[in-house]
Amino acid sequence: MMIPLLYAPTNAGQITLGDWFGSKPAAAAVLVVVFALCIWGIGKLWGGSEHGVTS
Repeated sequence: MMIPLLYAPTNAGQITLGDWFGSKPAAAAVLVVVFALCIWGIGKLWGGSEHGVTS
């Protein structure tokens, strides 16, 4: 009984990045850029090669 009462006002339906950016390729490009920035940021936080870590 409480679930519909709490869920209904916040239900916006299915929202996808493709809807937000207007196309699936644009959404995929945004995801690639965001993931690349995250990988770069984690590498910076962990120090990378300046601490003797080589790949």
